[in-house]
Amino acid sequence: MMIFLFFLFVADRVLKLYFVNYGSYVLNPGVAFGIIGANPGLVQITHIFLTCVLVLYLYKIDSNIQVKCSILAVILGSISNLLDRFMYNGVVDYIDVWIFPKFNIADLMVVFGALLLIIFELNEYYKKNKSRGTS
Repeated sequence: MMIFLFFLFVADRVLKLYFVNYGSYVLNPGVAFGIIGANPGLVQITHIFLTCVLVLYLYKIDSNIQVKCSILAVILGSISNLLDRFMYNGVVDYIDVWIFPKFNIADLMVVFGALLLIIFELNEYYKKNKSRGTS
């Protein structure tokens, strides 16, 4: 699973390089849907801080591989987008799907990693509380 996540990270970096040089892309200076785009310094500082918190959390937790992989997916997606912020002063979005704003593989890694983390944590919570029983 970790190899697959690193493959997605590399694929995102390669596709961003391709689209910046040869294709069509949108540069998003803000976060989701361009929010806080007028203050790129704040966005970069917040992005760095949150990524560091996730890395520390990954090393600190004692959890199963699924939880660690979901956090790693969020971290790798975040790092890829953070690299864009330093290289291009915004995130390179290149996937255009009909009703959604443009996005990239790193965005998908962050979203699916976060969703999987929520699902795994809810499952653990359910298992712990199921053993207590309800009266």
